[in-house]
Amino acid sequence: MAGGTKEEGAGGEKPAAEEKPITVKISAFGSPTSPNVTTGEYMAEYIKDKTDGKIQVQIFPGATLSSGKQKGSIEQTQIGTIEGVLSDVALFTPWEEKLSVLSLPFLFDSHATMHAFSKTDTCKEVAGMLEAKGLKIAGVWSRLPRQFCNTKRQVKTVKDLNGLKIRVPGSKVYTTIWEALGANPTPMAWGEVFTSLQLGTIDGVEQPVTIVISSGIYEVIKHITMSNYLTGFVFVTYNKDFFDGLKPEYQKILIEAAEAANEYKHKNDVALIDESLEKIKEEGINVYYPTDSELQAFKDATSSVWDDYRSIIGEDLMDRVTTTINEIQ
Repeated sequence: MAGGTKEEGAGGEKPAAEEKPITVKISAFGSPTSPNVTTGEYMAEYIKDKTDGKIQVQIFPGATLSSGKQKGSIEQTQIGTIEGVLSDVALFTPWEEKLSVLSLPFLFDSHATMHAFSKTDTCKEVAGMLEAKGLKIAGVWSRLPRQFCNTKRQVKTVKDLNGLKIRVPGSKVYTTIWEALGANPTPMAWGEVFTSLQLGTIDGVEQPVTIVISSGIYEVIKHITMSNYLTGFVFVTYNKDFFDGLKPEYQKILIEAAEAANEYKHKNDVALIDESLEKIKEEGINVYYPTDSELQAFKDATSSVWDDYRSIIGEDLMDRVTTTINEIQ
């Protein structure tokens, strides 16, 4: 036959090359059993299942990819050394200070309100500010309220916090809050906290009760005040160029996976509160619940933080966030 013979295969076409799996390294803060890490592993399985194994996500606990420094993991994600990071919103404020609006003291009246807010367009818009910095936020996870934890004394009043060295994340808003409370805020990588509490380098931390257990710091702290003073968020973050380079269907799956993980985490967090408190009390740690008047005193002491950050955040953004929260409440 003129024109020669056809190659093997339908229509003479070569078989399509098999798609190679994409490996995604994600740094996460917390121990392997912490809610952030276990939720990250849930998300990784979700992505693997929905992409038929074409995307393989690896979760690295304890920010080990950046020597235990969460901010280092954000920097690595920004430049593309790793593909992603799971980190608290407060750690992103050096990149965009307006994000401090999500870390204002006593912003939410309950964890339920905070979780509902994490799914709003307003929350997504705030997180979206980081895209200009090369960071794609695929989802926002709610966290449990943070409490006052220390090795020195029971905290009932603002005066009881006076002079205590409290570890805070590397975020200016946290430093401002704890200065307003009369303590000595001490920025420190989370990986250094346990030993620092043992040695007396710091006197306390502010963390959800679940982290008190998963991190092991229940072994060294003696007092917890259930102030619910702040509720953070975890940003599910990818290098923007990496994310934009994925197929649209994969981008959609990564966003869906982050949303599904938020619900998974919320359900587990709520279930873990009582379990964590029971363990804390078994360890002989004093747990104190402030009265309404004592709680109001903490709120009054930190009201100046709202005033300080109004010009930084902007009236419009602050009003939009508080309006959305009020509509939920």
